[in-house]
Amino acid sequence: MFHWKLVPSKLWLVISLLSLVLLAVACGTAATPTPTPIAAAPTAKATTIAVGATPSPILTPKATPAPAPTFTPAALATPPKVSPVRLKIAVTPPTQETNYPYHTPVSGIWQLSPMYETLLRLTPSGEIGPMLATSWEMSADAKTWTIQLRRGVQWQENWGEFAARDVVHSLGRMTAEDALSSQVGTWRAQLEAPKNPLGERVAVADPHQVILRLASPAPRLDQLLSSAWDLQILSKAEFDAQGVAGLTTRPAPGTGPYKFVERKLGSYLLYKRVEGKHWRVTPDFEELQIFLVPEEGTRIAMLLTGEADITLVSPDLERQAESRGMKVIPSTLPSTGVMVVLAGNYLPTGPQYDPSAPWTKKKVREAMNRAINRDELNKALLAGRGETQMVIWFDASLPGWNPEWPEKFKEMYGYNPTRARELLAESGYAKGFKMKLWSVARSNLPQMNSVAEAIAVYWKAIGLDVEVAPTDYAPIRAKSREATLNDPWSYTTPFFLNPEDGLRATFHSKGPAVRFFNSKEGIDEPIEKLLASSDPKERERLLREIGGFIFNDYTHVPLFWLKATFAVNPKVVAEYATHGVPIPPVQLEYIKAVR
Repeated sequence: MFHWKLVPSKLWLVISLLSLVLLAVACGTAATPTPTPIAAAPTAKATTIAVGATPSPILTPKATPAPAPTFTPAALATPPKVSPVRLKIAVTPPTQETNYPYHTPVSGIWQLSPMYETLLRLTPSGEIGPMLATSWEMSADAKTWTIQLRRGVQWQENWGEFAARDVVHSLGRMTAEDALSSQVGTWRAQLEAPKNPLGERVAVADPHQVILRLASPAPRLDQLLSSAWDLQILSKAEFDAQGVAGLTTRPAPGTGPYKFVERKLGSYLLYKRVEGKHWRVTPDFEELQIFLVPEEGTRIAMLLTGEADITLVSPDLERQAESRGMKVIPSTLPSTGVMVVLAGNYLPTGPQYDPSAPWTKKKVREAMNRAINRDELNKALLAGRGETQMVIWFDASLPGWNPEWPEKFKEMYGYNPTRARELLAESGYAKGFKMKLWSVARSNLPQMNSVAEAIAVYWKAIGLDVEVAPTDYAPIRAKSREATLNDPWSYTTPFFLNPEDGLRATFHSKGPAVRFFNSKEGIDEPIEKLLASSDPKERERLLREIGGFIFNDYTHVPLFWLKATFAVNPKVVAEYATHGVPIPPVQLEYIKAVR
């Protein structure tokens, strides 16, 4: 896969924030951030995947940085060009560029979503409805799901009609040994694959019905089947004929409203609307071009000069986009969670546990939380757009939420550097300690490096010696999954529609994704009861119990929930309603053009 190392945040932004935080620590007052200047920055040199070329779909060559053109104030004032044919979107490159949806985590699935479909659809308001499935039914024990499939849907490039065999094939690819999907662990556990034949858990009653007989209750399986996650359906007939080798030059055809035309590595993806009327939605735009641009200043400049019609914009640049005549549209649901993982808190009975790590002590974890002025950080770097995150994976709109948490949060997590220093002294660290903070910048929050630098300043103010180390997500993810990472790291998460999915992936000691914090009594035992239960009241109780342990034990440093924010050219785009889950941009086929 192509691993893009994100360009670090602008030096001026870090310096401004550090000055702000230091001033606040010294004087106890907050300042108003200086408006962000729009400036050009390096972009990537493109590599074309031409017909006959054979780069691996798993490992693609890295792009070489090249100087970007300079955007002058006069150029920025040029009226945007209106294109009724091609919709142009500028976004941060995915961590991996790949032609295979099961060879990327959920953070990169958007690059192929215009051409693929899922069994169920998540509406912009967060409701689950039909897509390739027309109906679905759950048994009383939540272990058997019967799914009726839509008839008459045709695969692109004449690969026949969509049917049950394609669902079985896609589940097989999701649970294969080489799969990197974010939900691969959940599906492997439920289908007991790949160690057992898939047919033991997946039955095909007829060409338009699939029955899933799961290993444990899954009352919210509909979410995993929806467009909020990454079970994108692929053609079995096409894979039987072409195999993985067919993915070296282009993705396999889908059933979606757009078909693949071209990819230039590190530069763009180009799609074309399918001929005729699509069964679900016929996009307003004939073509869709997604530019991969790592630097936000360049993306904004592209929008203002008409080189792009939509771009994801960080909170600190929203007002500037609006002042230049652009329209800012937020997602309807939170899209990104911002936090710091206090890595190394594995089960004490495991070989990886190191009790010498200061943050294995609860009072140290409390001190690290109390040292941070979240309100100041939110205003300085996120334009006040952040909603306070109290317990990762939990939100007031989701199961397991405790209405007492907001009031207790002020008492337990509120900014109090004096108390933080006292807690360190009570833990035996009156003189502080030396530590490394890994800063993991990802496409859904380009300014994460600046957030990490600010957190380091807060921690230094209570006596900690902090080294901030920017890095890619891939090595951190690998070490965290192996439970070999013992340093804190900044992290952005997708917004899960059910806390159970996130808890199982990150807090369960047998979880499939990364390790946030492990506890046998506080987390493992109630999670295992949760996974075995189909009783709604019991599940609600268990979720609240797990959330309460996470909250009371200071298992991590929760910061914010953020909605995805898009700046659009109102002369081209009339409407864009999207839930923003899990990682934008998604639902591009529903964008309405100005008539």
